[in-house]
Amino acid sequence: MLVNSQVPLKDRIANALRGYKEQHRVTQEMIEAKFGYNADSFTEYDYVELINIFNSLRNGLSKVDDWFNKDDAKKQSSGLGADFQAQVEPKTEVIPNATNDIPIEQPELPLE
Repeated sequence: MLVNSQVPLKDRIANALRGYKEQHRVTQEMIEAKFGYNADSFTEYDYVELINIFNSLRNGLSKVDDWFNKDDAKKQSSGLGADFQAQVEPKTEVIPNATNDIPIEQPELPLE
């Protein structure tokens, strides 16, 4: 993982999270538990810290257990699922041959 400031921070964090999961079996929840807040709130400093930890793991200088607690990850949830459910709008039924009472043109407004 290289630091590339030309790529948006959100994309770099997403790539880092993917790398942790694929190469070290560290989930986003485990990372969020270590930092104490959701990945959506990560800053450039947090990203650099993620890269430093990743490099330490890759080079064998530390173990996953040195940085991340698997039990904490099970207790914490990012809440994205609940947010998604809250944003889902109810579907409306389309009735064939219904009259359209919505005016197509807007009347001219007075300048007074």
